[in-house]
Amino acid sequence: MKRNLCILLVFLSLVITGKAQNYIIGKVVSAQDNTALEGIRVQWNGTNKGALTTKNGVFRLQESQQTHELIISALGFVTDTFHVHDYRAGDTLAIALQPKVSQEVIVEAESEATTISTSTILPTEKMTQKEFKRAACCSLAESFETNATVDVSYSDAVTGAKQIEMLGLQGSYVQVLTECLPTIRGLASSYGLEYIPGTWLESISLSKGVASVVNGYEAMTGQMEIELKKPHESERLHLNAYFNPIGRWEGNLVHSYSFTEDFGTTLLAHGTLLNNVIDNNGDGFLDLPKRNQINIFNRWRYANEFTMVQWGIKALTEERIAGENTFSPSQTIARWNPYGITVNTERYEAFFKSGHVLDENEKYHLAFFGTFQTHSQRSLFGLRHYNGNERTFTARAVFTAKFDDNFSIVSGTSYLVDNIEEKFDINTINRYESVPGIFAEATIKPDNTWTFLTGIRYDRHNIAGDIIVPRIMVKYDIDEQSTIRLSAGKGLRFANIFAENVAFLASSRTIIIPASLQPEQSWNIGIGTVVYFSVFDKMFTLDADIFRTEFINQVISDLDISPNAVHFTNSSGSFSNSAQIRLQGEISSALTLAVAYRFNDVQFTTNGILQQRALYSPHKSFLSISYTPSDWQFDATWTYRSGGRIPFVAAKHSLGSDESHDYATSFDGFSIVNLQAQYKFMGIELYAGVENLLDRMQHHPIIDPQNPYGENFDASLVWGPIMGRMYYSGIRWVIE
Repeated sequence: MKRNLCILLVFLSLVITGKAQNYIIGKVVSAQDNTALEGIRVQWNGTNKGALTTKNGVFRLQESQQTHELIISALGFVTDTFHVHDYRAGDTLAIALQPKVSQEVIVEAESEATTISTSTILPTEKMTQKEFKRAACCSLAESFETNATVDVSYSDAVTGAKQIEMLGLQGSYVQVLTECLPTIRGLASSYGLEYIPGTWLESISLSKGVASVVNGYEAMTGQMEIELKKPHESERLHLNAYFNPIGRWEGNLVHSYSFTEDFGTTLLAHGTLLNNVIDNNGDGFLDLPKRNQINIFNRWRYANEFTMVQWGIKALTEERIAGENTFSPSQTIARWNPYGITVNTERYEAFFKSGHVLDENEKYHLAFFGTFQTHSQRSLFGLRHYNGNERTFTARAVFTAKFDDNFSIVSGTSYLVDNIEEKFDINTINRYESVPGIFAEATIKPDNTWTFLTGIRYDRHNIAGDIIVPRIMVKYDIDEQSTIRLSAGKGLRFANIFAENVAFLASSRTIIIPASLQPEQSWNIGIGTVVYFSVFDKMFTLDADIFRTEFINQVISDLDISPNAVHFTNSSGSFSNSAQIRLQGEISSALTLAVAYRFNDVQFTTNGILQQRALYSPHKSFLSISYTPSDWQFDATWTYRSGGRIPFVAAKHSLGSDESHDYATSFDGFSIVNLQAQYKFMGIELYAGVENLLDRMQHHPIIDPQNPYGENFDASLVWGPIMGRMYYSGIRWVIE
């Protein structure tokens, strides 16, 4: 307690010291409608000293002895130079930016690599392209390497499937949306994180806890909103090539073309190829699957003063080959042949969105959203087959009424049709969901410090019956640089047993499913704070939060009952307590850092005992540094994850015929260090880096690999990195 008090006193003293500097204060607004602009970069000309505007458009920047010119730049606005003469303390500079295209309905300003907003009522962390370029970021799964909030890991030791985690729970409890449309859910849960290439990303917004009822009832621990590159907003041409010594090649294309100021299109294409045999731990199994993927997305956009319409189609095909090094997909499926895994996926998507301003004062808006997805997967795991098909249709109509700056209402209706067919050996699970729903949400600002958002939705589910989901968020602005948020609400979802637990398919475990699996339901409550402050003229952000997720019912995969089976059960009383504190900011004009600590207390009832979640690290420490001298950029990220529990019955397994090498019941903590360097010239960016510099690995991730058709074979008990040290390089070419 004394130590925490000392740390707090140090922070307060630094804040007071920082506020003793001489500052220029100004406000940036849009010249079109005089609205305040948040997240605008204001910088002294010829230097790297700058600041971002707050939610009220206000910035505070230390006076410069070198220049009197401020550069104000933002995406969607004309870059402006503002001359500061005879500034007097207490004055506020008034700066108005001209929009590049007056017909734009939505304009997004360029921001830092990662920002934590004080204006949104949800605790939102936004990652931009600057953040994605700090690592290889070949896919959505790899875009969180420099992020403290989200954990990414392999689900098993052979298939290469990656999973994210937030607030100590699997990514399936996070609602993933692409521009307000559901994306990674259902059967896409297995490998869906690698269906969105990193080069396609414009930004990612992460919100912890419950989210708006407008987007549905499935957000239980958070929401991830993905923005892809769009016509009229992205570069005309972006080419990216990636290579690493293990033989992985990737190519990406982004091409935007505007036919007129109102009408344009963007083509996004991606290809992946890995065909080498990689077995660094010498267990006879591929450490990474052979893989090829073709992914194409074409989107269109039309916008005028009162209407915006977007539509597009996407097609993906992917093949994965894993298992023993000598396995060939053409071989006969039999016990005397090498153990192999094949996963063949075809996925097609189409979407439509439109937004309409209904009056000249822009108080009333009407929006329509629709998407159709079809997903087909054909898989072989040794002698066992897994096949899945899913067809999903979603539609939503949203009406927004903004009566004034202090009161607005969002209401509407939605409809979901989801037809899932899964078959694994003799186990067949078919589920057809038909869910009409209605929702309403009100935002109330009684004064300049308090904001309340309360919402409720009602859905009539053909299986679960009546679903009522209430949610509330509260934000209190201590001042323009300090905010406290509270949130509480309910979430519900249906578990997809096989797609979300592909790790257990790569084992000899018997899968035991009860006659009836109930929908998962939980309550989530959280509190957090964000504080912006300056220390010796450098801006910093300090944020901290605590969340608790408590399950009314959770579908548990119980590994503690038997080493040769996984039991799926309905369980109540499971919970996750998550606490995180993070500090990020500028050390110098060219050096930025982020440091964080997170603790998750996650407990499930397995084998009749409420105990810590298995194969999980409760503690995480994080440090990220970025150094940008001139045209170079150097990034380093260090992550430490603590040791954790391995299911006790796993000790009955052996790593082979030698019974003295029993599998442990716990694992030790480990550190991961990633480095990258970039060089920019003439629109070209060269980058090279190394992942897992310290070569930390889980050295025996597969149990009994010598006997893959035996009863002890298991590739699901993964807690650490499968791949050791890996180098990579790449090139980007951008034409604005």
